[in-house]
Amino acid sequence: MPNNQVSADTAELNHTAYSRSRCGGALRIAREKQGLAVQDVASKLKISTRQIQSIEADEFTVLPESTIVRGFIRNYAKLLKIDVEPLLDAYNVLVPSKEPLAFTLKPSTSMKVNSYKKPKTGRYIWVGLLVLLVLGTWFFYQSYIEKPSPIAPTAEVEILEPLPEPALPVAERAEQTVDITLPAVAAETASAEAIANPTAVATDALQMPPATEAPALPEIKPTESAEGLARLEFNASQETWVSIVDAKGKEIYNKTIFAGSRDSLNVKLPINVVVGNARGATVTMNNKLIDLAPHTRSNVARIKVDKLELNQFE
Repeated sequence: MPNNQVSADTAELNHTAYSRSRCGGALRIAREKQGLAVQDVASKLKISTRQIQSIEADEFTVLPESTIVRGFIRNYAKLLKIDVEPLLDAYNVLVPSKEPLAFTLKPSTSMKVNSYKKPKTGRYIWVGLLVLLVLGTWFFYQSYIEKPSPIAPTAEVEILEPLPEPALPVAERAEQTVDITLPAVAAETASAEAIANPTAVATDALQMPPATEAPALPEIKPTESAEGLARLEFNASQETWVSIVDAKGKEIYNKTIFAGSRDSLNVKLPINVVVGNARGATVTMNNKLIDLAPHTRSNVARIKVDKLELNQFE
């Protein structure tokens, strides 16, 4: 058989496989084109060969939950250097997400037509109101602000020069001089009495009331953290995946942590935590190490944090 015919048959087979499965089949075709074995991919992704085979066969029911599987697909596509978005779209079709959709209703064609008609009238009304508001502001500014207020004529104030002080008689000047020097004489007399009788001065000093002590400041106690909050920290020695779901079933954290990296966040309890590749990661809560071994199966740890206590998922 000619080589051209063989190539055409191979392309047709690949197209058929890709059409039947745009997720696992596409990954398998890309792997085979690059000459990689299943064992090679499993070794590089740090997952088992059985999980690689299940992904390529679209047998997602035997794999961990969808959050972990999406992480597998992302890293598989990254290893093969292919676009991951079409693969995730195909996976979402095969395994619909359990989370509620943000928008569940789509307006019909008639509803769209009405929605286009109504805003036009409302838009004209708002534009008219805006124009009236601008015009009213402008008229107010012109009428009241820009008109200068009348200035009352300034009354002329006559500045009178201070009158010279009348000269005092000689006797009054002498008395005034005596009044000014009297405090000095009294001070000298008091000083002389203090020197002559130091015991009395010391007694007076001892009888002075003691100074009032300043009230002690109230002790400020550090504010305790709110009940139900915990600080989680993830350290990855190998590439791993972490998913956190709150009490309402909403996924509040989904991230791939690469080897040698770390990440942390504050969360409100209770929460469910899933750690992929648990052997390559450590988890601490409020600076206390969490032992993942009792909660790990198939290298995936599932723990429940409820009131700062750890329980295995039911």
